[in-house]
Amino acid sequence: MAGFGTALLWGGLATALVAFGAYVAASRGQATRALARAAFALTFVTALAACLLLLAGFVQGRYEIRYIAEYSSRDLPILYRVSALWAGQEGSFLLWALLSAILGLLLIRYSGDWETRVMPPYAATQAYLGLLLVAKSPFLLSQERLSDGRGLNPLLQDPWMAIHPPMVFLGYAALAIPFVFALAALVWRDYDSWVSRALPWTLFAWVTLGAGICIGGYWAYRVLGWGGYWGWDPVENASLVPWLLATALLHGMLVQRARGGLKHANLLLTSVAFAAMVYGTFLTRSGVLSNFSVHSFVSPGSAVYSLLLMGVFFSLLVPLSLYATRAGEIQAKGTVESTLSREFTFFLAILVFCISAAMVALGTSAPILTTILGRPTSVQPRFYNLTQFPVAVLLALLVGIAPLLEWGASRPETVVRRLLPGLAVALAGAVAALALGVHRFNAWMLLLVAAAAFALAVGGRIVLRRLPRRPVHIGGHLAHVGLALMLLGIVGSSVCSRTEKLSLRRGEAAEALGYRVAFTRADSSPHRKTIHLTVTRGDATITASPTMRFSPQMGSWVHAPAVHRSWQQDLYISPLDYRDREEAATKRADLGRGETMESGSYAFTFEGFDMSEAHAGAGILIGVRLPSGKRVRVTPTLRLGEGGDLVPTPAKLPGTEVAVAVTDLSVPMDRPRESRITLSVTGLPIESGSSPEESVVVEVSIKPLINLLWLGSVLLLAGGVMAGIRRAKEAQREAS
Repeated sequence: MAGFGTALLWGGLATALVAFGAYVAASRGQATRALARAAFALTFVTALAACLLLLAGFVQGRYEIRYIAEYSSRDLPILYRVSALWAGQEGSFLLWALLSAILGLLLIRYSGDWETRVMPPYAATQAYLGLLLVAKSPFLLSQERLSDGRGLNPLLQDPWMAIHPPMVFLGYAALAIPFVFALAALVWRDYDSWVSRALPWTLFAWVTLGAGICIGGYWAYRVLGWGGYWGWDPVENASLVPWLLATALLHGMLVQRARGGLKHANLLLTSVAFAAMVYGTFLTRSGVLSNFSVHSFVSPGSAVYSLLLMGVFFSLLVPLSLYATRAGEIQAKGTVESTLSREFTFFLAILVFCISAAMVALGTSAPILTTILGRPTSVQPRFYNLTQFPVAVLLALLVGIAPLLEWGASRPETVVRRLLPGLAVALAGAVAALALGVHRFNAWMLLLVAAAAFALAVGGRIVLRRLPRRPVHIGGHLAHVGLALMLLGIVGSSVCSRTEKLSLRRGEAAEALGYRVAFTRADSSPHRKTIHLTVTRGDATITASPTMRFSPQMGSWVHAPAVHRSWQQDLYISPLDYRDREEAATKRADLGRGETMESGSYAFTFEGFDMSEAHAGAGILIGVRLPSGKRVRVTPTLRLGEGGDLVPTPAKLPGTEVAVAVTDLSVPMDRPRESRITLSVTGLPIESGSSPEESVVVEVSIKPLINLLWLGSVLLLAGGVMAGIRRAKEAQREAS
């Protein structure tokens, strides 16, 4: 299996290179188009065969393949054995290559007389993915024989996470298509017709990448248990930056189609959006952010690191070099004739989107930039919030104003008359926000509510007016309505959110945020704990069952919330801690060297390490003061298991049932004296007058208006789909 899979990867690289060479020859008039098409079709076949072969390995449990052993196990459900294919670097590169090959076949089918222009650079991008796969193969054999795999991270065992990566990689693959159209426009000096051909593909990339981002946010909200949906993590930002630039590009393309302007900007935006995607891939997959992102991959090795860095370099060098040689001959009409024009608001929106993308990229790159200065640090979410709130306000205003203006120039009195209904709604929104105290949280929040209400009123009115007569023309306006709803949902769910923490014993109930929460029972196993709660409000009663799952990959418990949805808000209950009777009698402490944990008449001190060969693993020296005053020393151990997880071996105090274990260990390489351990002691005598009881700690939150965020996301993407269908039909008519 490993040999055949490796041969398929090499075959995919070879056929992509043949397709590139044959298409270059065909573009120069040689009769090699049929060869080029056949070679690219074989590229698709090899990518598909490699994916199916790896998928079969996951389903059959072929743990001699290292990648399969790292991300699967016998007890994994079939859905997650399939989704495990793209859980790691190697498999996700393979998925990316397959999706890119599929889009390449569609590009051949629908590019018409531009086929020999766009396919040489597209085949080159396919060959680049092939190089990455050869350098980072998912078919490498494991160095040891394993009867089972490590399993899939519990956080990834979710239907939304089975969908999220394919959508993101489909968006990444699709971003290459407007890029190669722009390259072809520069090479062939055709600076006009490429836009109408590339616009539907750009919309497709925008929708698929946007869908991947939204699904990822929804997954974070439903699975991670921290109550949010966006944390400004570098991996999140790596998708957001090219999406923001693609949004700017879409508006630039519309201006060029309508007025003949922004030709220079569109060529540059297309190139920068693609380069941003490649740069984001480098950031998240090269290992440079492994200390700053919980989602980032570790270092893939020097070969892949070099290839990723080369990808960033050439994705900028090639288009910018071409543009530098052609810029003087590109004849563009003046973009703005009047500030009271639709194209002027589009120009401002493009500028705002680019500033937004630049600020996110700057924050994401902070660890690299500060490393150069010798003090690697990352920026906090506060940086992004401070820079993006003004951006959101400006965008909402522009979204509301643009449809009220004409192309070319608008009469001031007409604009004022059209503005009045939207301004009235904006004023009402501001008054409502003041009543809710939004201004006390952040002044920008108040402005954002007013601007979003304005955009919603204008866009909603246009959608309702055009829907019966010209439904095909509402795509952009529907997307704007979705954006306005998203902004209102963001404000409502953050500013108006409230949280309380409850600590409950079994059978006990307490009040939180107008709800009565009772802990009824729990289902507990070594790797999963399901907490059953009864939640009552008025006459309504629901059952909530948040869960805690142990992740061997992370060495910790992951907390999945229970979410009860109503039209106005979500009730969000996240488990923080659960202890059964035995665990309630367990004493735990995080100790530094020389520190002591006391329990009753016992005292336990972390004294150091015993690395002698008498212990299988690291021996930790624990000094114990007994109730008699006598002092003894025990040596529990901690070793690495087959899957790389820590396995503790407790040590018993002589003549007692007291067991001392170390469950976690942190040893700074340059400061071993600052080592810390997590100490766990069981079997201690129960103190007089106390009895260990089953207990749970949960965090209860309400998330008002969160559903506006999800509804807005759906409308935003639905509008993009409708606009894409319309532009594809227009491009087809223009090409025929």
